[in-house]
Amino acid sequence: MSAWTDRLEQDFGPEKINVKKYEKLPVQIEAVKLGWDTWNDVCEFVSDDYFVRGVYVRPDDVTKHSDEPFGTGCGMIGLLIKTLEGEMLAIEGDYIIKGIQGEFYPCKPDIFEKSYREVEEETGPVPQQHISSQFGEGIRIGG
Repeated sequence: MSAWTDRLEQDFGPEKINVKKYEKLPVQIEAVKLGWDTWNDVCEFVSDDYFVRGVYVRPDDVTKHSDEPFGTGCGMIGLLIKTLEGEMLAIEGDYIIKGIQGEFYPCKPDIFEKSYREVEEETGPVPQQHISSQFGEGIRIGG
């Protein structure tokens, strides 16, 4: 335990520390993995309100980016994106997530893969259902 925790227990006792466990709610999000091969998808996906600009990122120092390539070769692709916390840099391999309020933000691949799994979309015809309307007539939907 840390000195801070020791101090809390000394002052308040272990039973008075009110730490609870929480689970992330099961919500579905949309995301695109940033890469040279998905750049057009990213441009279509991220709304203009959040899209700042694409940049080149130095492979040897991902904290550095430029509007021009670094030396020979392209380097890594990056995206400056407006988030609710301010402007952030997403680099090649990061996922761009559309949150539940329509906001966009980058997520590192290791965190993304521990937090999300791909949802298999159902395909095929909508099953036929027969429901009663408020007027007493049956309405057929689907199929």
